[in-house]
Amino acid sequence: MLISISNFSYAQTYPIYKNISSIAVLDQDSLFSKSEWGKKILKTVEYDVKKLAAENRLIESSLEIEELELTKSRKTVTKTEFNILAYDFDKKVKKIRTEQADKELK
Repeated sequence: MLISISNFSYAQTYPIYKNISSIAVLDQDSLFSKSEWGKKILKTVEYDVKKLAAENRLIESSLEIEELELTKSRKTVTKTEFNILAYDFDKKVKKIRTEQADKELK
């Protein structure tokens, strides 16, 4: 018994492509930055970044003054007292850095 399938008749019966499909590509960045919603979000983020930067500058100035006072006190206090003050200052700075870094993530 011999079975023969013709490739020609198969191709004509079941065409692979009947319609050509269209593909749309969206520029998500452009869509976001040009929409009212996106512009509002970007403006809010920009404001928050500027506000946090200003707050960081104020904190930095305050800490610089405190560090200078701590350095000056080195001459008038014992080594043990200075080490305690320096440790407390370092702990304070680390806490502030963590708090400010957390604000950046929000």
